[in-house]
Amino acid sequence: MSNSKINEVYNKSIKDNFVVMYENINHSKEKNARLKNYNDGINLKKIIEYTDDVAELMRKLYEKITLNLEDYFLGKNDIIDISNKLKNNYISIKNYCVTSELCKENNEAYKCKILKDIYRNYRYNTVIAAVNINDIEGRKIASDTTGTDKDLEEYYVYYNSDYYFKCGELREALKDIVEKLAVEEKITTFDIQTIDNRKRYVYDYGFNYAWSWSNKINFDSGVRINKNLIPPENIKVFYIAYIDANKDNKVTVNFEGNNIEANIKAKEQLDQSNINILELLDKKSMMLFNDTKLKDFLESFYVFSKEDN
Repeated sequence: MSNSKINEVYNKSIKDNFVVMYENINHSKEKNARLKNYNDGINLKKIIEYTDDVAELMRKLYEKITLNLEDYFLGKNDIIDISNKLKNNYISIKNYCVTSELCKENNEAYKCKILKDIYRNYRYNTVIAAVNINDIEGRKIASDTTGTDKDLEEYYVYYNSDYYFKCGELREALKDIVEKLAVEEKITTFDIQTIDNRKRYVYDYGFNYAWSWSNKINFDSGVRINKNLIPPENIKVFYIAYIDANKDNKVTVNFEGNNIEANIKAKEQLDQSNINILELLDKKSMMLFNDTKLKDFLESFYVFSKEDN
């Protein structure tokens, strides 16, 4: 075998950063270059390599997974729907490999690879989808606030803890789904611990890390939160800084359906590069809800002024 390469799967939703989904890809379209016999796949220490046609099927599948997950965060489907689609996706790829004589039905190693790759993609795209839908929701609020549907020049930040919790819940559900499917498929060596423990990309860590990174690369300015701090439930934080110095900047905190809102003159922030949300509200003598978890979260929430970056 020759011409070894790395197969890179690109995902536009993470701003053209690529994700190496599987390495050491080295194959031929010729049938005789596929798994030559059943024993090749039985040895679980061997590297199972996708042929070009299977790699292309997986690539198309990954695109569908992203849409399926975004629909979940938009409330258009539920975990049962996610579970059914994941199982169908796995079965469709496995059946193709069996009918194409890439592997036999009882080839545990090949089935294990397919299921792990699908799980890995669902797991990290769950975070990406959650952050994307959070950003879309924030952009809609910013457009409504500025009264324009045109490209926004204003610097705004939006955080909705609903997506933090839905992201975590779905990730836990995915583990249960694939582990049960592995039992059904008689994959006795199925283990996803290495996938769950991987810390290579921001979306491996979870929603807060990916949200922070998304804001960092979307805007000239940045944000900072305690990424390891569990936010209070039912909190939404929105901050917007206008380009027009004659307009007041605004911070809005919605907690359990109730709003705290404050306007801030741009000149009040000229000497501040790190703007703390809790301090802004305190300076405006805004009455905060008597919730320690809320105050701890807002105390860790900083935005950075556009002029200083």
